[in-house]
Amino acid sequence: MYEEIKENFNYIRVENTKKVYYGGQIVLEIGKNVKIPEAKFGVSGRKKYKEKSYKSFEDYKKFKQSLLKKEYKNIIDCEVKGITIKYSSKHEPNKENYDNLVKLLENYKEYLENNYKEKLEESYKTYTKTTILIKQKFKSLEECLKFRYNLVTSTGGHPPFSKSDFTNLKLIVDYEKIKNKQAFFEDLKEAVDIYNKEIGGQDEKIVQESLFIDSNINKINRKLEKMNVELEPIEEEFGFKLQTEKENKNCRCDNIYLNTKDNSIVFMEVKYNEGVIKTTEDNPGIASHLDDIYNLLYNDKNKLEKEKRLAALSTRTTNKYKFYGNEKNAKELNKEKEKYFIIFCAYSKSNKEAVKKAIKEELEENKGNKIIKRLKEKGTTTILLTALVEDVKEVLNSKGKNKYVNIEKIDEVL
Repeated sequence: MYEEIKENFNYIRVENTKKVYYGGQIVLEIGKNVKIPEAKFGVSGRKKYKEKSYKSFEDYKKFKQSLLKKEYKNIIDCEVKGITIKYSSKHEPNKENYDNLVKLLENYKEYLENNYKEKLEESYKTYTKTTILIKQKFKSLEECLKFRYNLVTSTGGHPPFSKSDFTNLKLIVDYEKIKNKQAFFEDLKEAVDIYNKEIGGQDEKIVQESLFIDSNINKINRKLEKMNVELEPIEEEFGFKLQTEKENKNCRCDNIYLNTKDNSIVFMEVKYNEGVIKTTEDNPGIASHLDDIYNLLYNDKNKLEKEKRLAALSTRTTNKYKFYGNEKNAKELNKEKEKYFIIFCAYSKSNKEAVKKAIKEELEENKGNKIIKRLKEKGTTTILLTALVEDVKEVLNSKGKNKYVNIEKIDEVL
């Protein structure tokens, strides 16, 4: 199985559960079972429900069409624990909308626990969130998605409901039954490509994963050669928890690399175009990420978190060499060496000046330069790269099988 997957996907996160990435998304999780993560099967497509919705189930279904083929009917099983129904305190009870939900659930009552009507009625009277359990698997992925679509659209924005959705949807793939593995992988990629193109908001993640392919790594390494830094990809989405003087929060660094010159850690934060560079209440910009890395590495409140996360990262690094059959060239992560933090600001063809202006304002007005200085004093060097890349939209519209962005040129190293 893994040899086939390695040939078709650029990056696999090596843990007890292997996570296969494509287009900046996790597309397969391989543990006791092979699963397709449910994220790409959401109904709204965005956090704000009214911002992006679908006109009909057929409109929604087109985003998943490649995985709804007949040959996958008995290969992709849908497991749902239940449906969660939430109410909004801003509205008075609305009997018509409630009755519409009851009618919908009646169509799927064979899947629901016997007392679902009583639970629904009680929650409606008290405005209390409720979860109705589901007893068995759906007959097909399409039937499952149709129920989910109708459930979300009949409650989202319809008082007294705020929104309802499935609880813990699992799409389990019977991998051995797939007759044409190559075709399945291409269908899986197509579902992500269409999602990324039509729903949007994923451009930065596409750029992020593209910085793991050899051609782009080689271009970055040539730029960093004089700094005695040579990158080797380790993993995407390095997560950690922080305690600071102000708050506790969950954080993430986009990409992690090994500096093969001394086996030290290289953190990388990826930004695409000017809109995400500056730190605001809604957006963690460059200064925010610099501060997060400083607090992880040098704030005593996070000493145990640092030790735990870096130890786990070291283990995953070792496991990755084994997984890819490269134990002879295995390198052990040196957690005590001087570290590097790369801010990689990519821009499309017409956005160079806007990106440079946003960086300047972020470093000066939001005090990014002061944090860079503090990091340097403690032993972590910050490197800022700005680079022209292929426009993400052009890549998604291309007919090429691999939707990876290519670096066209790297401008600066600070």
